[in-house]
Amino acid sequence: MGLGDIADSIESNGKVIVITSLVMLIFFVLISTIVFFVSVKTADQVLVPNIEGEKFEDAVLKLQVKELYPRLQLRFSDNPEDAGKVLEQSPPAGTIVKAGKRINLIVSSGPVLDRVENYVGKTLSDVQQHFAALFTAGRKQLISIKEPVMYKSSSIPAGTILEQNPAPDTKISEGIFIEFIVSKGPENEKVSVPNMEGFKLNDIYSVISRNKLSFKIKHEVNSSLDNPAVVSQSEPADSSVDAYSQMELGIQFPESTEKMIYGVYSPSLPKYPYPVKVVVDAVYPDGKRTELVSFNHQGGKCDIPYGLPQGTVIVLTVLNKQVQMFEVKQ
Repeated sequence: MGLGDIADSIESNGKVIVITSLVMLIFFVLISTIVFFVSVKTADQVLVPNIEGEKFEDAVLKLQVKELYPRLQLRFSDNPEDAGKVLEQSPPAGTIVKAGKRINLIVSSGPVLDRVENYVGKTLSDVQQHFAALFTAGRKQLISIKEPVMYKSSSIPAGTILEQNPAPDTKISEGIFIEFIVSKGPENEKVSVPNMEGFKLNDIYSVISRNKLSFKIKHEVNSSLDNPAVVSQSEPADSSVDAYSQMELGIQFPESTEKMIYGVYSPSLPKYPYPVKVVVDAVYPDGKRTELVSFNHQGGKCDIPYGLPQGTVIVLTVLNKQVQMFEVKQ
């Protein structure tokens, strides 16, 4: 057979060859698809079990039986008996899911406080703030300070807890009250009076901060002055007076201007069983905040001299709690 005959034969059978090739291609694609889906096993559908209230270890075992896995989140709870138990689950029991899915579990880590801590040596105000931080809104108050608090004289700094009942490490099963005996400082303590005549504002603030004295201020204007100055004091220098007793100071102020105001800030504080920390800050018109003076005070009237730009706000803080604001103006 010559080449021409072969060419004629191929040309006459071309359609058959093309159709055969397409059929074989479709056959191979079909076989490949069947093999792929047979090799890929569809995950089983399982029912999520009810594990709320179960111990975490038991809950994990129940999930493993269903080929499910936990995703853990811890949370405090008020009931000590809930420690280590599943509080919530998601998805809920009865939900149908694929095997291998993770189930979200919220597990109790117990109460925020399960035993009484040792508070002796700490200040009463620090413990009060500690309790406030632990037992936020919506959380059961497991331990509270019994009122009224008992105080006694001691060489230990005022406000320090000397004794507590119940003792440290006592287990807390339900809400309890804790009793404190707190130092009110040394009895009949005496302090020496400093010589303050001629003192400027910063000097006065320094004395207020460092000395256990309270000041009542009588003031007048002296237009010849550029800065406030102490011109008299009721107690002689180096004399001995009771701690936190009141001493009168005579101060002369320059004349106030539109920009700078001189005066006396005189808040009245409630009486405290022991001297508490008081902080006086100035918030300037530009927003900058600066501490003017901090000191301990037993309560009652408190005089603080100032020379500040008009529009400044004086902020009074007692025991780390803001109690008053005062705007400086003419």
